[in-house]
Parts: sequence; structure tokens; C-alpha cells
Amino acid sequence: MIDPMLEHPGAVPVGEALDLIQIRVAVAGRTKSRRLRDRLSHLPPLDEKGAVAVREFKLWVRDDGRWLINDWNFHRCGHDAVFTAKRGSKEVWEFNNAMRSMPNAMHAHGVLFRVLERRGSPKQIRKLVVASGGRTAQDMGLLDTILVWPGETVRALVGFA
Repeated sequence: MIDPMLEHPGAVPVGEALDLIQIRVAVAGRTKSRRLRDRLSHLPPLDEKGAVAVREFKLWVRDDGRWLINDWNFHRCGHDAVFTAKRGSKEVWEFNNAMRSMPNAMHAHGVLFRVLERRGSPKQIRKLVVASGGRTAQDMGLLDTILVWPGETVRALVGFA
């Protein structure tokens, strides 16, 4: 496949296998090549049992161009506390992005997300599904940011350490 924009001649096409890293260990001046394990880490299965709350976050833009999350706007409210969570608890957060919107990257400092489900995803995202709940490859690990497309709802498990 040729780079359609001719920006990266010779680059591996998007979605193709790509070697990312080669690790060489030097022992007393000699180099040994070793194969990495097939699995470098393990994530426990998704388990939303015990979640103390389901929080909905409605993402939308007003006619005057002001972006809102649950009718809250940073420029209007600054760093006011919007809600509190108990340390050690877990919650399910549901991000609902309005159809008349743009892709929104949802990020919260100090927590990690595990995507449970994507609904209403655009066609180009539905083609990338690799797991139950409409999840794509990038949804399969611990995330600090989740991209939510216009018209899409993403449910995520959040833990508060």
C-alpha cells in the first residue's frame, strides 16, 4: 500500500504488523539475542461488580459554541469540585457524546479507565472491533484517556486508589 498523502514514504501502512523494539543484552562484551515472552503482563478480567455508582457525563456544545459536560464548563466554573469519590471505591462512568459534537478525549488525573462497552460508534470504529461490547484494540488495556466519538456512548470502569 502506498502512503496516499505521500507524507511518510516507505512507512508501514496503518493496521499492518510493525516491529517496535529490539532489545539486546550485552554479557561480558558479547551480545545475545533472546525472544520476548508472548505475554508481558496480565490484566484481571473486567468486573464491574461492587461499583458504588454509575456516573453519566453528557458531552455537548451549545449554540453559542460553549462546550459542556453535564452543563458544566471549565471557563465558567474553574476548578470547582463537581463530585467526590471514596478512596478504594470503583465506579462505572458513562460518557455520552452528542451527535452534533466532535471527538472528545476524556481524561481524569489520578485514575485509570477500563473500557466496558462502546455503543453508537461511527462506521470506521465499528470496523475495528476486536472484543465484546464493541471494544477496539486500544480499549483493551488500562487507559488514562478515552476518545468518545460524536453520537457514541462509552462505558468505563474507574478505580480510585
